[in-house]
Amino acid sequence: MIEWLKYILGGVVGSFITWFFTRWLPDHPEYGEKIFYSLIRLIPFAFSWKKRKVIEKEIHAYITEEINSINNDSYGFKILPKGIKIEWTLKKEEEVIIEENEIVIRLGMRENPCENFVDALILYLANSFMPYESIYLDPALCEACKFQIAVSMLRRRGNEYYKVFIDRYYKPAIEKYKEILNFSNKLEMIEKSGLLISIFLPALSFYTDKWIAQMKTPCLEMQQEIIGLLDFIHNIVIRKEYEEETGEKPPIDYQKKYLKVSIIPVARKELREKSEYRPHLEKAKKKLKREVDILFITGRGKNAGLAEVVAYKLRKELFCEQIDGVSKYSFYPEEGIMIEGICCAFKRKG
Repeated sequence: MIEWLKYILGGVVGSFITWFFTRWLPDHPEYGEKIFYSLIRLIPFAFSWKKRKVIEKEIHAYITEEINSINNDSYGFKILPKGIKIEWTLKKEEEVIIEENEIVIRLGMRENPCENFVDALILYLANSFMPYESIYLDPALCEACKFQIAVSMLRRRGNEYYKVFIDRYYKPAIEKYKEILNFSNKLEMIEKSGLLISIFLPALSFYTDKWIAQMKTPCLEMQQEIIGLLDFIHNIVIRKEYEEETGEKPPIDYQKKYLKVSIIPVARKELREKSEYRPHLEKAKKKLKREVDILFITGRGKNAGLAEVVAYKLRKELFCEQIDGVSKYSFYPEEGIMIEGICCAFKRKG
């Protein structure tokens, strides 16, 4: 039965091809050149199917893993709310289709793995990175944040990927927004310290959700306060340099008109050695009762355990609640040295 069907279908298809080339095409010569050009493009496209499939799977698997990692460590705020899907097109230029739950990237005919990977990554971030938060961000800072996420995703790739990213996207963006360079320098230090995903971006999402619920119109003052928040976190990251320059420790509270954020760095050696959590806990309770909307407790290396204890005790208080779970990050104080850290986020009730 199957062989009979194959025979019938083969005959029908063969007859159609014969009729098309011997009867229809000679009667319609105006279409001949277009059809011939399309076939010339289709043949290499069809023969490179296997190679393109490998590239497609690699891009999808790698970027999906990074998306999940970033979202898991940002307390469920969905920094990257949509998934990614890779398709191919006969056109030279890439296409983007925004669907409800994913961004479909249609790559062009080029088969260079580096260029395809970077193109897909940047096109994805341009259409999925913090879509609601971006309306409250300074445009240059928004671009710098996207680029820093791209850099973090490229760290495990080869140098050739980074070069494509710099030449194709970063340099042209700097020509458009010169402020990106200044923002990028600070964001890179914050990201390498583990606080980009665990503090800065979640804080933006927290306030965006709040402002949208309150129907607050974006304004310049909001943008400026967000830039100030970036400086605030950056000063904590460069604590030693800040102390040498100012003669005092960087502030751990950022209280403005729209933003009221506090960070409790669990870093005092004498308290860690005594397993003494109470000073940090009392400080956190005081701030959440009256002073701030959102508070982050963070500790790295040997201090991570004590930070977890402080968070555990704070969870029992009735005036605040923890936002999702624990954010885990890696800190790189020197080349080749990695220290693991944790961060917990709490918001004031009411």
